[in-house]
This record gives sequence, C-alpha cells and structure tokens, in this order.
Amino acid sequence: MLQRLLTPEDDLLLRELDFLITHLFISCTCRLNRLGNVLHVRIYLIPYDLANVQGKLRIRDEAAILSPARRYLKVLLQRIIQDDTSWEGDEASSSKSLKLFLPQEIVGSI
Repeated sequence: MLQRLLTPEDDLLLRELDFLITHLFISCTCRLNRLGNVLHVRIYLIPYDLANVQGKLRIRDEAAILSPARRYLKVLLQRIIQDDTSWEGDEASSSKSLKLFLPQEIVGSI
C-alpha cells in the first residue's frame, strides 16, 4: 500500500531502513502527525557491542551486510532531525529551528 503513496526516493529510503532494521543496525518506531499526512519515524541506533547477543553484531559479512549498511547509514544520518515537537504532533515546528542529529561534515567522513 505504501508503494502507491511514495516517491521513488521515499521507497528507496524505506528499503534501506528495512535492511538496517533486519540486520540490527537500527530500530524504529513511527507515528502520524495530527492531520495524518506526515509519517514521523524515530530512529534508535543499536550499538554493535549490545549485551546478550553473543558477539553476533561484531562479526558480519563485509560485502553483503557491512558495506551496504555504511552507505545506508550515511544517507539516514544526514536526514535525522532532532525535534521533539514534531514527534509530539506539533505542526508549528519551523524548518529554521530543526536541529540535525549529526553535522553534515561528520556524516560525510563516515
């Protein structure tokens, strides 16, 4: 159903999010705004040394998992905005006050 509502860029981002979730790089929750026309996604970064996973997150295939994950995380980290008011459904947030999670120069060096 989402495929009918998305731009190709959004579809690609959702596929990359799915990959990162499947391979335990991130976890997500989501919420619609009050009008129901904007989907906000909260991203939780999962540390590679997470307890109780017996080192599985430290040993991953470079070509099949780590390389694509780096590319996808680079794209994702450039788009994450810290804005509690948006998450709470406040439509008044202005784009001027939005704070990026990481500065672009840090993400660019990953």
